[in-house]
Order: sequence, then structure tokens, then C-alpha cells
Amino acid sequence: MSRFDFVRPTRWLFAALLACVFAAISVPAAEKEEEGGKEETVAVKDLPKAVTDAIEKELPGFSIVEAEKETKKGKVLYEVTVKKDKAVFELKIDEAGKIVSKKKEKEEDEK
Repeated sequence: MSRFDFVRPTRWLFAALLACVFAAISVPAAEKEEEGGKEETVAVKDLPKAVTDAIEKELPGFSIVEAEKETKKGKVLYEVTVKKDKAVFELKIDEAGKIVSKKKEKEEDEK
């Protein structure tokens, strides 16, 4: 029996073990994404009109600084950060324009 006869089965065993480890790591990550939902950055111009109208009605004169689209269990929410002078708010708004939550953020300091 040569040295190479022993190496070949060891390589396959090592490769199989590595495949199992990667599979075990990737399954929980996929489950977490499904449970936690999906978030993606959205350009202000791509926000639905109902969302921008709700912001203008709730906080007139505020500018949209950042927007994200959250999809969780089939429901879509837009998480939008708005600013006017030093005041900053974070709003969660559904696709129909209903404000689900409104939270005042720490005011920005002047630099």
C-alpha cells in the first residue's frame, strides 16, 4: 500500500466534513433573514406617493434624509428619517400611507 492510497480517501472525508460545516452555518443565516425580514435602501424618488404625502401631512417642511423598505411576513413598511433644522424624526409608514410609528431622534449638533 502506497502513501497516496491513504491520502485520497482522507481528502474526500475532509471535503465532506467541510461541506457539512458550511451547510450548518448557512441554514441558520437563511432562517434569520426570513424571521427578521428583508431591508433595502430606497431612493427618495422611489418612495410611494402615499408615503411622501403622509410625511408632508404629519411633518410639513421636513426633508427626507434616508429611506428603507422593510418586508416582514409579506408586509411592507417604509422606515423614513426626516429632518428640519436640528429636529430629526424616524417614521414607519405602510404602503397605504398610514403612519405606524413616529419617534423623535436625538437632535443633531451643529458642527
